[in-house]
Amino acid sequence: MSDPPSGFVPRSKAASCALESSVFIWGGSDVNNVALDTGAIYAPATDTWTTVSKAAGMPSPRTFATCVWTGSVVVVYGGTDGGMAQMALNSGSIYDPKSGSWTALPKAPSARSQPLGYWDGNRVLFWGGNNGAQNNAVAGADRFNLTSWGAAAGMGDPGAVLAPASAFDGSVLYLQGGVVGGYRQDRVSSYTGGADKWATLSKSLSARSSAFGIWDGSRFVVWGGNDGFNLHNDGKYMTGSTWTTMNTTDAPSARMLAVRRSGWAFEVRPGVSAILGGQISLQNTALLSSSGATYDAEANQWQPIGDWTSGEDHEYGAGVWTGQEFVLWSGRSGGTVTGTGERLAF
Repeated sequence: MSDPPSGFVPRSKAASCALESSVFIWGGSDVNNVALDTGAIYAPATDTWTTVSKAAGMPSPRTFATCVWTGSVVVVYGGTDGGMAQMALNSGSIYDPKSGSWTALPKAPSARSQPLGYWDGNRVLFWGGNNGAQNNAVAGADRFNLTSWGAAAGMGDPGAVLAPASAFDGSVLYLQGGVVGGYRQDRVSSYTGGADKWATLSKSLSARSSAFGIWDGSRFVVWGGNDGFNLHNDGKYMTGSTWTTMNTTDAPSARMLAVRRSGWAFEVRPGVSAILGGQISLQNTALLSSSGATYDAEANQWQPIGDWTSGEDHEYGAGVWTGQEFVLWSGRSGGTVTGTGERLAF
């Protein structure tokens, strides 16, 4: 993977998302933990980088923002100001890659750091997240139609939940488990953006948080996580209202999705999911994995994936599935911020 443009420094805690078959990276913090307001786009097909313009209307420097590609523009929202107080933000901007211009968003109803973000074809949904340094969950969802904000329906909303497994099928957001008021739960919920409606779904997995969640094209796959005492290396997938137990032979070691620190999950192709990285010890939170596996739901089989080439942690790195390959760049490793990148094709 080629080096980024001069001036686009290695970083952690950046916002990142797939922009068609490229990778959009913005913000984060540098080696001195100073919040950044710079961005770049990496194109795997040509192994080249393009600097994102700095212009009027761009977001203020921040860490833990969330970005979403709508098919025409990138929406960057939330995060923290990077200061000592780690104040959560309710601001953001729209970036147009064709014109290279930024447009500031109107203030959102809620300030959120590390929210889930999705485009449902008509609006961006930002759900959950936390309030910054205190890491208290923020309830509800805010919706942005590229012009104005509105709050999602409250009836049936699972409330202020930290670290649930999540997946999005293009129109419906699925959630399983998480922590509510200090207690892990086994609740399963869905939110349909077009109808602005929450539903409570059948549940089967044990109560857990920080599990990996994937939509594999027709199933909500939930794997791993922790129950407060132990990490799990089991999982199930839901088709309709039926849960099916996943085989554990050749599955990754027990681990949890350390939100924005380590752990990535995505659909490789219909019916096949990938799980990479994650935290592999509850007692020593610094122990992170650099390996994983793919799971074929039809065959009920795992295929191990070895460590990425560098062997670095890439803690708080920018990891994005482009639709063709997984790209992982920068983050913290060995007590500093690395400029190394990894590419993994399937």
